[in-house]
Amino acid sequence: MKVTILIATTFLYLAPTITHAFCFQGTCDWAEAPGTRSFSITLKQNEERIHGRCCAIAQSGARIDCEVDDLDNIHGEIDASGRAAILDFASFFDAQRGRATLKAADEKVLWTVEIEPIGGDYFATRNAILQRRPVVSPGNECRFN
Repeated sequence: MKVTILIATTFLYLAPTITHAFCFQGTCDWAEAPGTRSFSITLKQNEERIHGRCCAIAQSGARIDCEVDDLDNIHGEIDASGRAAILDFASFFDAQRGRATLKAADEKVLWTVEIEPIGGDYFATRNAILQRRPVVSPGNECRFN
């Protein structure tokens, strides 16, 4: 009996470290983008893994680095704090192996490119404060097992 209570108490104590403090799932837009550019990310999250796509529009629409067929160009993992993620990303202009970080800040997300992708062009902003779009459809919640 004492062993069972100890195990249950230990599990309840550790449970908060298993779940994530921030849900990265959804779409976020560059909050203060200049008029000639825009940038957004759309992510799906399953526990500590996230994937999705970024869309960058530059040069007043002359460069559109987006995919209309819902192909992912972002893959990454959320760190142990649950409030930051390391992402590998690519451009749809053949640039590969970029690395960015996301950090949760209230209901905003901070995007920072740590390593620029190589082998082609890319138009994602290096730094941005992203504003979350309101969730308008059910089923867009994060899944934590």
